[in-house]
Amino acid sequence: MNRSLAFLAFAAPALVTPVLADVPRVAVDIVPTAALTARVMEGLGTPSLVVPPMASPHGYALRPSEAAALEQADVVIRIGPALAPWFEEATAALAPEATGLVLLDAPGTVLRALGEGHDHGDDDHGHEGEDDHGEDHAEHEDHGQDHGEDHAHAHDDHAHEEHAHPDHADGDHAHETAGAVEGPIDSHAWLDPRNGAVWMSAIAETLAAADPQNAATYRANAEAGAAELRALEEDLIAILAPLRDRPYLTLHDAYGYLEDRTGLDSAGSIRLSDAADAGPSHLSELRARLEVDGIACLFTEPQLDDRVARRLLEGTDIPLATLDPVGQEGDVGPGGYSSILRRMADSMAACLAP
Repeated sequence: MNRSLAFLAFAAPALVTPVLADVPRVAVDIVPTAALTARVMEGLGTPSLVVPPMASPHGYALRPSEAAALEQADVVIRIGPALAPWFEEATAALAPEATGLVLLDAPGTVLRALGEGHDHGDDDHGHEGEDDHGEDHAEHEDHGQDHGEDHAHAHDDHAHEEHAHPDHADGDHAHETAGAVEGPIDSHAWLDPRNGAVWMSAIAETLAAADPQNAATYRANAEAGAAELRALEEDLIAILAPLRDRPYLTLHDAYGYLEDRTGLDSAGSIRLSDAADAGPSHLSELRARLEVDGIACLFTEPQLDDRVARRLLEGTDIPLATLDPVGQEGDVGPGGYSSILRRMADSMAACLAP
């Protein structure tokens, strides 16, 4: 064979096969963020989860392997300082050069104020200690410095573009911009599926900028994921809307976004946040209201101690049920976000059904 022809035959595969760039290493804070990111990255890679499913994201000390995942990340995606100020500090220290995305800052995010429209007795709250977080802290006390739990104060200096959503189930509570929210932001914004769709788009654009070669895939995945979440919203409303007249209590005020979207209305919470203990006068008030208000259920969370809730219900027939807003099942795959919200809706329906 002619030497030049032999060279061309050898080189031809390299000429027609693109050299794919490495997919960015992505670290995320909590399971819902991981699931949304996994949907956008589907077919290309998977994100690394930093905060394990059974830990409260509000206060946590990283294990060495978790710190390493953050340190090695090219992109860090998280809810924001309103949820976990310690995570912002860890990111600044361990991944200062990484591209960052704070989801609460994403344009179009629906925001609500912490405790808005709910009775949580916040004038009566102190700060809780070992009673409610002892088990979690004991598990992690050897893994580094405790970053503290003073997380109820959200950063309210986020800038957002305004997007109108006139068909909120309860438009009096949900707002489209940080400027429309008075006081600290309720950080549990992932419990509104519309925010999930907005965030997938923001994640796709962030990853497209970091990995232009795969930009079309990220954007296509986000678009398909948004369509899935529109169907999810319809399902959630179908499940929960018939239960709007069934009053219930929650362990802490974390479900306003889901309630606003589906039309539910909590009768109150034991605590404003999972870092604020309920004062005795508020507990006495809730106890007096249990039967008068016809409370149908009290919801706790697997990440938090439920002893106060159990004491509150002593001597009553009111059932205690569990809601898992963080995703203790570890639903970090592409369908995990929908699974978290569907399980929550099913748990609410099972406990609230007459």
